[in-house]
Amino acid sequence: MKELLTLLKYGLRSPVISPKKTNRKRISNLLFPILAVSVYGIPLSMLFYETFKSIAQIHIGKYNLASIIVVQWSALMALMFVLSFFPSLVSTFVKNDEIRLLLTMPIRRSTIVLYQAILTLITQSIVVVMYLFVVPSYALSTGKSLVLAVVSSVLMCLVLLFLSILLASIFGLWMSRSSAKKMNILSLILTVAVFVLVTQLLPNLVSKTNTGTLPGLINIGERLLSPFNPVAWPIIGLENPIYIVFLLTSLIMLWFASLKVSEGLEFEEKGIKQKRKSVTTQSHGGIFFKDLRLMIRHERGIFMLIYPVVFSVIFVFTTNSFTTPLFITIIISTMYVSLNTAILMKQEFLSWPFMKLLPIDCSKVLMPKLIIPAGLYSVISSGLVVFLQIYFKVPWMVYLLIPLIFVMYTFAAVFGLNLLLKEREKTEMENPAKILSTGHVFLIEGVVIALALGMVLPVTLYIYARQQLFSLFKTNFLVILLGIGLPVLLCLILIFIIFKYVKKLSLLIDRIE
Repeated sequence: MKELLTLLKYGLRSPVISPKKTNRKRISNLLFPILAVSVYGIPLSMLFYETFKSIAQIHIGKYNLASIIVVQWSALMALMFVLSFFPSLVSTFVKNDEIRLLLTMPIRRSTIVLYQAILTLITQSIVVVMYLFVVPSYALSTGKSLVLAVVSSVLMCLVLLFLSILLASIFGLWMSRSSAKKMNILSLILTVAVFVLVTQLLPNLVSKTNTGTLPGLINIGERLLSPFNPVAWPIIGLENPIYIVFLLTSLIMLWFASLKVSEGLEFEEKGIKQKRKSVTTQSHGGIFFKDLRLMIRHERGIFMLIYPVVFSVIFVFTTNSFTTPLFITIIISTMYVSLNTAILMKQEFLSWPFMKLLPIDCSKVLMPKLIIPAGLYSVISSGLVVFLQIYFKVPWMVYLLIPLIFVMYTFAAVFGLNLLLKEREKTEMENPAKILSTGHVFLIEGVVIALALGMVLPVTLYIYARQQLFSLFKTNFLVILLGIGLPVLLCLILIFIIFKYVKKLSLLIDRIE
């Protein structure tokens, strides 16, 4: 335990720091669960509290509707927890320089596994928060013991944690890192999709309870509330505390089993070795197609392309709004443009200065890193605009947003690359989130939101609310100036900044040894 606490003492700090600025404050990794609690936990607990309070009086047999909903949510989140956590943990077991260093020290492998599990849990704390806050909300709304609800929820989270460690230790003996990452990405997309769907559809549940549309939901809930279902023990334990004892017993058994199995881990890449046929191919794309393949093949490349689309489509059908999904897509994808640009440049640095030995101008190295992410996300956003225009039957003027979005994406690519080159000694390649620091990500998001408010929002207001703008400004000239003139002006300013920074970045890359 002392070894684990020592590892956590240093592991919870930001893992990268500039040797030239030792007085700079580190950002603790505990920021992730704090953000998860603020963004997901508190709003979700308030939403569920009001919902449970409204439906707790509706009884179906020996259960009330609130009990049926909370056990279904618990089962769903337990499944999401295991499916997202153990593949992520498997992927950290291989190609991890920190584990290689720890293996040279007198530290047990089970301690290393538990340490990696805690760090992974902290960075993927969304699912835990989405589960942990709901059972106490159910207890408060139904007049049950809050203390028992908190204790049973924490115990269930620990049971799921050690079950995931046990599965990761077993699957880590044969599962490849790439398979684990694919499963992790899919589970993460499903988790966020479930959160969005629940927060959008749950408020309508009360109005649908008397329409006869819930028999299937009720049937599943009654089966899940079986005493033989461990996921239901935290809920049943509020009435009969013996089930909390069962949870504690399960936790102890999983604790010893997971630590025992983890001692056999080798922390090496697993997979079937296949003979590769030597095929002579000609590549005519040069650096451009090389960077395109790197972006698509990156461990989170597909996720970062799919995620904004999935998120926006969910909001299209849950909010029935044109502006909300478009705004969300632009804000999320602009951050991903910056990250992908930085990732491509960081990949280039892995073989640096080999590229400088070739007869290639630095601008030819730089431009694909800017054009590819901006171009791909512009195609995605253009497709979304076309879909929204057809679905909501909005005026054709909405297509004016496409060039504005492309300019925003290009600026985000230049901005992200500029931040990377300024502090490239602090970056790591293992995790895209570490390519740019947390502060830089928030800075990019702040700039993006400001640009979206100044470029996208005026155009949408001009299309949708021209009469309201006219009644506010009393003159058509000011309405056109705000709805068209301001976005065009900001677009021209961004184009000037982009050209200026491209020249600056080319010089910076040329000076890198």
